[in-house]
Amino acid sequence: MIKLHVWGYDEEISIISPSCIASAWLLNMIAQPQDMSFEIVPSNNPHLSKLNELPLLIDEDKQFSGFGNIAAYLTTKYNAGGTATLSEDQSLLDDSLIVLLESKFEALNKYNLFSNSKNHENYTRKLFAKFFPFPMMYNQSSKFYNDAQNQVRLLGLGEHKSSFLNFTSSGEDTETEFFNSELDEDVEKSKAISGLHEKSLVQKSETKKVLKESRSSMKCLLLVDQLFSRLEKLKAEQGSRGTFTFGDQPSAGDVLFLAYFFTLTHPSLPDKFILNYLMSNNSKYHQSFSDRLKDLQSKVGKVGPLRKPEGKEVPSLFNEVGYWTGLVSY
Repeated sequence: MIKLHVWGYDEEISIISPSCIASAWLLNMIAQPQDMSFEIVPSNNPHLSKLNELPLLIDEDKQFSGFGNIAAYLTTKYNAGGTATLSEDQSLLDDSLIVLLESKFEALNKYNLFSNSKNHENYTRKLFAKFFPFPMMYNQSSKFYNDAQNQVRLLGLGEHKSSFLNFTSSGEDTETEFFNSELDEDVEKSKAISGLHEKSLVQKSETKKVLKESRSSMKCLLLVDQLFSRLEKLKAEQGSRGTFTFGDQPSAGDVLFLAYFFTLTHPSLPDKFILNYLMSNNSKYHQSFSDRLKDLQSKVGKVGPLRKPEGKEVPSLFNEVGYWTGLVSY
C-alpha cells in the first residue's frame, strides 16, 4: 500500500502546496492504470516526514519527501506509460525545470497566497483553522506567513529587500537606516494633534500600503510573464508538436508546472489578479496552459482514494505535546 501525505482537508488537496497537488496527480496517473493499491491522506502533519515536509510518500517503509524525490521514485519504479519517456538529456532538462518551479514559482505562489493581503486575510489564513485545532492554527499560520515573506523577498516582491549583508539572525526586520528609508517619514514621525489629524495620518498610511502592494503585484505579473515565456521557449526548443514539453505525454516537470498554474489561477482566490492578467488581451498564455491543464486532468481522472488521518497521523494538540515530550514518535 502506497501512502501519500499532503496538505488539505476533507477530500480536497490544498492549493497552499502545488507540490502536494502535483504528487497526487502523478500518483494517480501511474497507479490507477496498473490497479496499484494506494491512498492519499490530507494529514497536514510534517512530523511524519524525516525531513519535516509534505508531500510525503511512503512505500514499503521507505520515505520520499518533496515532489522531486517522489516523482523520481514513482517514474523509475512504477511508470508504465503514464508519463513521458525521456532521454538522458531530456531527463536533465526536466529535473532543471522542477528546480526552477520549486524556487521561482513557489515564491510566486507564496506571494499570491500570503503577501497579497486580500487573499491572505480572506482565504489563506482561514485554511489553518481547517488544518489544525485550536490553538495550533495560530502558531502554524504565523510560521507559514513569516516563511513566505522571507521567500518572496528573494524575488524582490516583498516590502523589504533581501540582503547577503544581513547580520541579524532573528529573522525579524531590524530598524536600520535602510529599513526606515522605506517608511513614510512624514507619517511615521507625525503626532496626531486632533482626531481629524489622526484620521488623516491613518488614511495616508493605508494609501501608502496599497501603493506598495500594487507595485509588488505589478512586479509579480512581470515575473509571471517572463517565466511563462521561458517555459514556452523550452517547449519550442524541444521541437514538440504535442501538448506537453516533450510530446503527447506529460513529464514530471509538466505535472508540477500545471499544478502551479492551477493554484496561481484558482477560482477560490478573492483577488484573481494573476488570472485576470492572463485572461487579458495582453497575454497569450492562458488558453494554451488551460488546454494543457484540461488534458492533464483527463489523464489523472478523479484524485483518490482519499482518507482522513488516523491516530498519530492527526496533527492534534495531544499528539504535538506527546511528540515534544517523547511519548509520541514518528
